[in-house]
Amino acid sequence: MLMGLLALAAPRVASAQDLEAARKAFTAAFAEETAGHYSEALEKFLEVQRVRDTASVRYRIASCLEALGKLERAREAYLAIDKVARPEDADVVTSSKAKAKELEARLGELSLRIDGDGSEGRAAVDGTELPLTGGGATVFLMPGEHRVTFEPRGEPPMVTPITLEGGRRTVLVLNRRGAPATTPSTKQPTGGVAVSYTHLTLPTSDLV
Repeated sequence: MLMGLLALAAPRVASAQDLEAARKAFTAAFAEETAGHYSEALEKFLEVQRVRDTASVRYRIASCLEALGKLERAREAYLAIDKVARPEDADVVTSSKAKAKELEARLGELSLRIDGDGSEGRAAVDGTELPLTGGGATVFLMPGEHRVTFEPRGEPPMVTPITLEGGRRTVLVLNRRGAPATTPSTKQPTGGVAVSYTHLTLPTSDLV
């Protein structure tokens, strides 16, 4: 995903000639973005990033991704800006966090919980692995149909289709059959984000 893309674009030690080329590339990229040529602009900004990875460059990358409708990656890119930000980039960081929040209101939020011992299992959404922390994980995705896969160690994977809505949090709870399920709260969380709960019971043998 985006983190891999950013890793591939890790900057090298730049010479004065490289920096001058990067400045020209940034100007050209910004002109492409202003003209609405977002794919071309994104490609050029990524070239700049390989030489000069700054908060401003990352912000422009995120902006292009957003304009191209790649909202998940754009949100990740906005949130990654503070990793390279300097004290003088405070305004850029503040703006990037606000933009990430705006995108979260357009994306669907999936909160995956595994009741019982899910620590030995692996989870994925649409084929992309989702690291589990404390028996769960949260991810923001485009609204629509998605496929959640949970694969306990040594057992066949189980695939669950789920529909996400923009600006809504969906909690998918996978339960061990016979174990007490977590009782979800029906209250609105802080911020007024609507929540829906889906409970799916697994056979006990699937979580041994």
